[in-house]
Amino acid sequence: MTQSSLKIGVAAACLVAVAACAPDRTPSDEAYDGADTLRIEALTDADRSSANLRGELGCSFTIEGTGTVLLAMGFVGDDTPAEAIVRVAGQVQRLSSDDGGYDDLLDDAEFENAAGYEVEVERTSDEPVGGGESPPYPARISLETPDGDEANADGLWTCGP
Repeated sequence: MTQSSLKIGVAAACLVAVAACAPDRTPSDEAYDGADTLRIEALTDADRSSANLRGELGCSFTIEGTGTVLLAMGFVGDDTPAEAIVRVAGQVQRLSSDDGGYDDLLDDAEFENAAGYEVEVERTSDEPVGGGESPPYPARISLETPDGDEANADGLWTCGP
C-alpha cells in the first residue's frame, strides 16, 4: 500500500466514523419544503462504508431528525471533481461535482449524475454553529430528480478532517 492510498483510506475512514455518529431516522416534515412525498433519506451505515468515495477531505450534510443525508469527498488543491452519495427513494445515487475538488465544496457545492439527479448545497450563513477545527454551518440542500420532482431541506454542512 502506498503512502498516498493509506492517507486516502484514513481520510475516508475518519469521514465514515464521523458520519456514523449521526442517527438514521425518518425525516421530520418541518425540515422540508417542495414535493409532498420526495424525501432525501438518511444514509445507512452500509451506504457509508461501501461508498468508496475518493478524496483527502470530505463534507457531510445533516438534517435534524433525519441524520446524514449526503457525504462528499474531494482532493485538496485539485480540479478532479469531488464525489458524493445521497439516498433517494431507497436507492443510493453516486454523484460528481460540477467542478473542482474539496476546495470547491466548502461554501457551496453542486453535484449531478448521468441518471439525471442534481443536488445543490448552499451555506445560508457565514456564522458556524459551534466551534472546533471543522464547525458545521447552516445550509440548505436541494435535490431534483430526473422526473423534475424537487425536495429542499435545511440542515448543517460540515467540511474538514
